[in-house]
Amino acid sequence: LPFLIEDSVMFLTNGNRQRVVLNAYGQNARFYNGKSIETETWTNELPYVVLNSLEVKEGHTLTIREGVKVFFGGGSGLFVSGTLKVEGGVDTSQHVLFRGYRLDKQVNGVPYDDLPGQWLGIFLLRKSTGHRIDHLQMRGSQFGLNVGNTTLEELPNVSPANAPDVFISNTRIWNASVYGLYGF
Repeated sequence: LPFLIEDSVMFLTNGNRQRVVLNAYGQNARFYNGKSIETETWTNELPYVVLNSLEVKEGHTLTIREGVKVFFGGGSGLFVSGTLKVEGGVDTSQHVLFRGYRLDKQVNGVPYDDLPGQWLGIFLLRKSTGHRIDHLQMRGSQFGLNVGNTTLEELPNVSPANAPDVFISNTRIWNASVYGLYGF
C-alpha cells in the first residue's frame, strides 16, 4: 500500500522562525532505469517503475502476469527486440496496466493520468517475434503500441520477412498523443 513520508524545513529569516511541512506519498516497487534485460517474468507482488526506458534483448522473453502495474517515467518506453507476453486476467482488477508514473494532479486539478503523452509507449522492433498481448490497459503514452518500427539506416532492409508478429486481444489503448496503434 502507499505510505506517507513527512518532513519539515525550518527557516530563520530576520529573527522570524518559520516551518514548512513537506509531504510525499511513496510505494515500494521494482525499478528499472535504462536497462536491457534477458528472460524475466513479472508478477503482481509489487508494481514496476521504468525510468529511461527498458529493452528486452533479442532471443529473450518478458512475460507479464495478471494484475501487474507498470509505471513509466517521462520519455521512457518499452523496446522489445525479443518477445513480449502480456497475460492479464479476465477480471478488470487483474488486467495488466501500463501508464505514466505521475499519480498527482496538475494545478488546475486535472489528474496527470488523464493526459496523453506521459511516456513513450511500447515498441515491438523488427525481427522480434511471438508477441501476445491479452487484457492490457494502456493509457497516456505518446506512441501507443508501435509494431515494426525501424531506423533510417535499416529502412532499405525492411521486408515482411523481418516484420514482428503480434496477437492482441481484450486490450484497451487510450489517451495516446500521437497514435494508439501503429504498424509498419
